Amino acid sequence: MNSTAAWNWWTGEVNWDTPAGRLLDRFFAVLPLESQFHFCLYGSAPLQLTLDPFWLSADVDLFSEDDADLAAWVRQAGLAKGEAETYLEPGF
Repeated sequence: MNSTAAWNWWTGEVNWDTPAGRLLDRFFAVLPLESQFHFCLYGSAPLQLTLDPFWLSADVDLFSEDDADLAAWVRQAGLAKGEAETYLEPGF
């Protein structure tokens, strides 16, 4: 298989019933419905959501190139480091 192929070879499912999935659901619940957001998950969270539900560190790493203050939304959701056992770690 050519790893640089433009087609999407992954056909798995996203398992939202994982610690990372439930944390992201809580985060998405505080975002305004009238806005669109684009997030990139990295680190162990994408692996937990797609490959192994037990594969997670203490945080869910994400970043966004949107103009919104991602850290402020994380704090509003009460999901920043020190606020939740598993927490969101916004990157830049």
